[in-house]
Amino acid sequence: MLAVYGSANGFGWKENEIVGAQIISVPTSVPVAIAAQAFHRLLFFLILTLAVTVIALDVGVYWLVIRPLKLVSITADRVSKGERHVPPLVVTGSDEIATVTSSFNRMQLSLAKALAMLESEK
Repeated sequence: MLAVYGSANGFGWKENEIVGAQIISVPTSVPVAIAAQAFHRLLFFLILTLAVTVIALDVGVYWLVIRPLKLVSITADRVSKGERHVPPLVVTGSDEIATVTSSFNRMQLSLAKALAMLESEK
């Protein structure tokens, strides 16, 4: 080592003695840009996932709840305006919408029987 480095420097240091300090500066612009790009990509996909989820829920609620109730409402309007030969609604499933549809069909049948009884008494 003496032949390579010489005897003037690097020898005679005591433990815990600071002989020199070196400051290294590393540019952070590249890692910060990569982190910002990853953050923006994450936000984009989170917003996209939220939008797709909301649209899927909206379509599901429309298809499973609003559309069947709208059919019941339209048929109820027709019956209330005096149409006599309105076909009964098709009952599918066993959920609350099917129960409402079935009840409406029973009410429509009872109303038709009551009107027939009134007309036969005249």
